[in-house]
Amino acid sequence: MRFPFVIVTMATVATLGTGKVTVKAVVAFSPETPREPAHGSAIAVGGLRDVGDTVNKHEALRPEPMYERGVRLVEVVVNGRVAARREVPADGREHPVEFAIPLDRTSWVALRQFPQLHTNPVYVLVGGKPISGSRDSAQWALACIDQLWRGRSRRIAEGERADAEKAYEQARTYYRHERVVCRSLTSPDMSTSAQEHP
Repeated sequence: MRFPFVIVTMATVATLGTGKVTVKAVVAFSPETPREPAHGSAIAVGGLRDVGDTVNKHEALRPEPMYERGVRLVEVVVNGRVAARREVPADGREHPVEFAIPLDRTSWVALRQFPQLHTNPVYVLVGGKPISGSRDSAQWALACIDQLWRGRSRRIAEGERADAEKAYEQARTYYRHERVVCRSLTSPDMSTSAQEHP
């Protein structure tokens, strides 16, 4: 039995000096991907929200049309949003892919084939400025900190609780500030035209 495989080699990001970066990679996908939501090759009864999850339901799964056609979707992700995509044959052979992506601010860039593959991000500095998050991300981080404190504060030793509370409050202060200064993911200067997977 051959195992399904995903290969990415020579993934590179290079600046073009014109407000764009080039993302290059060589990818290969096996045509023998198991028909399961965890591999993205089947859509569970719950719909696309269950793709990438382990799903055990008695109803029949629907095949994912792209997998039935023998192709995979390779996407460039910039700051958590899909910036470009291309279909690649799933034939066990290596295929070069290349994308030219416009960047107007410092960003992280990654390549993915949902839900099986996501490369590590490459950070691209524009104008020497640091990466700026989004209001949505800052709000999410703030909510996580609050949830962690609610769940863990009772288990912190009495003698250490005051210092821990100060550390949590320092994190809250940072993300409250980020929530004010960061852009919203839905602001008009962010690309929202590309469809995203859940």
